[in-house]
Amino acid sequence: MSVWRPAEDNNIDPPACGYQNYIGYQKIINSNNGEIDEQLLNNHIEFMMSDPRWKWEEIPVDFSLLKPGDRVRYTTVSNGKYVFRTGGWVIAVDEHAKWFVYRAHTHSRWSVDSDKCKRIWVIRKKTKPKKVLIFKNPGPVGKYNSYLPDSNGNDVRVGSFTSKYVRDRFENSLKFQKALAGELWTII
Repeated sequence: MSVWRPAEDNNIDPPACGYQNYIGYQKIINSNNGEIDEQLLNNHIEFMMSDPRWKWEEIPVDFSLLKPGDRVRYTTVSNGKYVFRTGGWVIAVDEHAKWFVYRAHTHSRWSVDSDKCKRIWVIRKKTKPKKVLIFKNPGPVGKYNSYLPDSNGNDVRVGSFTSKYVRDRFENSLKFQKALAGELWTII
């Protein structure tokens, strides 16, 4: 259990007055009578874009460019005021790209409408490289062979079997079915 301690002992815990009185950089940037202080926003954007730990990029306000798992920050019009939001992680994007929902740092969920969003920055979710299905060299041509289409549509032999039963089991395997459905594959 975390207990508040004086700053000289632990500067990570919140102030004695609690989190609600902690001034985060979103509040600092929005310190111009509740609206964005342009100089502070520009300083923060310069810091974001130059920080080597992260790969922030500013994108057009086109929500179809967002994918679940992307990290976002944005500016918006809220209650008639132009404000900066620290955002969070995209959960869902409307199929017509009119809004998106994100999970904030506080674990609450928020939605953003495209007509109110003015600028947006994103760190793309890292994607795993596609796995390539590997088939072993099928050996000499036999009576019972299995074929898969290559990227040019030509049939390539990927298996040579001793019986129809063994060939059918191979062709019903998940690996063969994935390759048949279009996943990348190769022969070694």
